This record gives sequence, structure tokens and C-alpha cells, in this order.
Amino acid sequence: LSRDNTSKQDQQGFDIIIGSSLQSLFDGTQDENAQLWLALDTLLSRSNPSAIVILSHVRSGSERIQVPHETIPFELVRRIPGDRFYMKTRDGNNSDFELIVLRRRQVQ
Repeated sequence: LSRDNTSKQDQQGFDIIIGSSLQSLFDGTQDENAQLWLALDTLLSRSNPSAIVILSHVRSGSERIQVPHETIPFELVRRIPGDRFYMKTRDGNNSDFELIVLRRRQVQ
């Protein structure tokens, strides 16, 4: 712990964050002030340009994670549909899940 009682990890952030079906945290992601973006901004390392976030959630409807372009400090690296992993619903239909890979926006 440092003098202000925070660990070094708390000060630096995490190099990888993995989340799945976080429900209300994924609500309203089209808004740059959505809880998801605020939480990731706090948790993800600022010093490691390779730090990434991997999230799994539904890919359709209003629950889809929407990345507001250039208004948040994150950029979408890739969307990977669950179908790519042969995921199915309980009744055998194609899965509506996808993986979202994000990183801090690269300053150029």
C-alpha cells in the first residue's frame, strides 16, 4: 500500500478486464456517461497501451453494447458473434451473444 492506503494496482488499473452479462452496467451504452464507460475508465490501465476489455452480451435490440464513436476514451477493436463458436440457445436457435473487445482509444 502507498501512503494514501491504495495499492499499486488500484493506482495503475488492470491490463485485462473480462465481463459477461453484467445487465444494468450494459444499459444505455450509447451515452458517453453510461456506467459501463465510467467503470472501465476507472478500472482499465492507462499506462499499458495493450490493456483490453472483453465483454460478452447480447448482440441485438436495445441491450446491444453500443460504442459512442470518439466521445469516450475507448475504441472497439472487434465484435465476435457467438455463432462463430457454434453457440446455440436452449431451443437450438443461433445464439444472440457476442464478444466485444475494447481498448483505450489510441492517441496518434
